[in-house]
Amino acid sequence: NSTCTGCNDGTATVTVSGGTTPYLYDWDDVNGQTTATATGLSDGSYTCAVTDANGCSISTNIVQVTVGIEDLVFAGKVRLFPNPVRDNLQLSFTLMSQEKVQTSIVNYLGKRVYFEDLGSVSAGETNLFLPMSELAAGVYTVQLLVGDQVYLNKVSLIK
Repeated sequence: NSTCTGCNDGTATVTVSGGTTPYLYDWDDVNGQTTATATGLSDGSYTCAVTDANGCSISTNIVQVTVGIEDLVFAGKVRLFPNPVRDNLQLSFTLMSQEKVQTSIVNYLGKRVYFEDLGSVSAGETNLFLPMSELAAGVYTVQLLVGDQVYLNKVSLIK
């Protein structure tokens, strides 16, 4: 796993059984690495083709390198709807482990107009309803703080 978005410090390893040694490895990363372990990977998907001494080859399934808790918590697992919203905004997210969670709504001037500290939230899916009906129509930023990772998304409030 890579430690941050844009960091090139992730690793992935292919374990081979069968065939005839030695094995040749061919990763599809930007460096075209040729060892069983690819290093210096950024977040993304990678494939490794392995060829044995007899020329028999196979490609691994896609290896997904993720970035810290942000991807584990947020990648495809945070939903904010409806958008645009009229009354209550539903924020759904899935945690991979227990984390401290806070949520805020910030207006276009940068003023926090809503805040809720959920404390320590258990792993699994969480659904929150954020009150929007008392706010003026406009564009707001919803902030979800999980541990020390922040998820930001814009939402439009219509009346």
